[in-house]
Amino acid sequence: MHILNLSFDTGTVPNQWLNAIVTSVPKVAKPASIADYRHISVTPLLSRLAEKLEVRRWLYPTISSGMLDDQFGFRPTGSTTCVLISLLHHVTIMLERCYYVRCLMIDFSKTFDRVSHPILLSKLNKLDLPDRAINWIISYLTGRTQVVKYNGSISLPASIKTSIVQGSGIGPMLYPIMESDLHTLSAMNVLVKYADDTNLLVPSDSDVDLPEEFNYVKHWAVENKMVINIAKTKEIVFKRPNPMLYITPAHITEVQQVSSAKLF
Repeated sequence: MHILNLSFDTGTVPNQWLNAIVTSVPKVAKPASIADYRHISVTPLLSRLAEKLEVRRWLYPTISSGMLDDQFGFRPTGSTTCVLISLLHHVTIMLERCYYVRCLMIDFSKTFDRVSHPILLSKLNKLDLPDRAINWIISYLTGRTQVVKYNGSISLPASIKTSIVQGSGIGPMLYPIMESDLHTLSAMNVLVKYADDTNLLVPSDSDVDLPEEFNYVKHWAVENKMVINIAKTKEIVFKRPNPMLYITPAHITEVQQVSSAKLF
């Protein structure tokens, strides 16, 4: 308790807490390549405890509800079930008044690893956080290293200058803050997020069409040093169950239009 209180009071993280061991967790039943693994950073036990206390004491109480209204990941009441229900609800409501709804499932490439620390900290500074809480996060993100453990062998440490330290106790709350300023141009359109999975809903009667909204998302990605994986970004068009209304809009040139897709 003394160590934790001293760390929070001074706004500094002990150097021993700044190294993480990266372990690979399979994303599929039978992984065939390195892309089939998710790389998780395991931080020291005391560090994880401090990270979760930082989130519980300062970060979560400071974040306004409006910042997370469209985010269903990394929050106590969020889940994949909730995001699917939200998507279905919005699509159903929109189809009551229009012919179709375009759903763009945007894939950001290596999102958690690309988070820029200066950009993230500029957004944290806009929150009503005490100085020591901000200083603690700065200290936590500065001078980090990681090693890779495989088959009992450990690699040499490598420095980390970006990322939210995927698998950490504080990372799950830092990413929603990073993406909290990504909104739609039109109030008629809807964004539904689950962690870094970002889904854009645009009804046929919207005053801002899908290509324009997507251009804005691409602009946000550039400004925040994120990369959109166009090859994995897909569009689905939801239509009313009436053969006379089967109007299919022209798809975005660079994005494939599909009839079904796996969301998570």
